[in-house]
Amino acid sequence: MWKNDMNFLKNKPLLRGLLSQGDQLHTINGGVAPLQYRKENTPEGIQIHIKVPSVAPEAYQAVVHGPRLVVQVHMAKDVNARPGFLKVPMHNRIEEIPVGVDLSRIEAVVDAEGLHVMLPYTEGFSDDVHPIPIRRAL
Repeated sequence: MWKNDMNFLKNKPLLRGLLSQGDQLHTINGGVAPLQYRKENTPEGIQIHIKVPSVAPEAYQAVVHGPRLVVQVHMAKDVNARPGFLKVPMHNRIEEIPVGVDLSRIEAVVDAEGLHVMLPYTEGFSDDVHPIPIRRAL
């Protein structure tokens, strides 16, 4: 009787749990879905394009955290997890937000081509370098 209870190959819930944990550990250590990342500078701002093949649109998450943009792509089985539960990211990308980007106007759109994040420049921003005249104190 003791030997039959310990056969984990016959215990389907235990086997599913072990396989799920192994899948998550594999994903944390690098995963198998390739991340396609492209960053473009335009006169209006910076465009970031991220695509992971065969990932649902709900799997993408973008957050502004201080001077950084954090983009994560979560595992498919974690996308619909209950709020407050750990979501395991397949990919995590952190991008420094440069000076001159209007943080209140950052937009993200997801479509069949992946996630597109627009970091628009503030109105009148110029990154031209010019000297500042220095005058003598009286």
